Amino acid sequence: MRCTADEAYVAEQLALYTINTGEIYYNYTYPLIQSYAKKLAAGKFDRKAALKGVTNRIIPIGARMYKKEFGTHVSPTGRLSAKVKECAAEEVLDWMMDGIRDAAKKYPQKRPSKKKGVRVSSNAQTVASRGGGTPSLTRMFGGHEYELWNGEYGAVPSGWISKEQATSAVAKIRREESWDSVRLVSFGGRYWAYVR
Repeated sequence: MRCTADEAYVAEQLALYTINTGEIYYNYTYPLIQSYAKKLAAGKFDRKAALKGVTNRIIPIGARMYKKEFGTHVSPTGRLSAKVKECAAEEVLDWMMDGIRDAAKKYPQKRPSKKKGVRVSSNAQTVASRGGGTPSLTRMFGGHEYELWNGEYGAVPSGWISKEQATSAVAKIRREESWDSVRLVSFGGRYWAYVR
């Protein structure tokens, strides 16, 4: 968004104050950097949504703290226009992007799945009518994303009734398939396998 010279000056002052205030950084900016880094690592980062987050979460706090510290508002008129807030948010987000990229490196990148099976969601209504329900299609274990197994070794998508059936099926999955890891989970009175 294009700002006039006066608006650009106010936005720059607000952005510099917001960036250089430790309290704002540790309480507001750093958590947003971590959140956006997770989204970037997962491939779900949206700059437009991130800009809106900075505009609505960080910029108003910076404006209030500036007024409290200096006794006057950043803007000579006493109010910040949406254009000024957005220009300041763009500067702050540009500054945050280095931190977001660096932080994204410590989160696991989304890997394409090795195998694709029948989606559990197609039978979710049938399973739910029996009272079991279905667990989520993906789940995190030890920082790695696992997907719900829905192959040929059991009564999936309704899960296994006994732990013995599930353990036996998981042993077959480990022996005959090329998955890195298999986890067994209890959900809704049944047992489900997650694979990676």
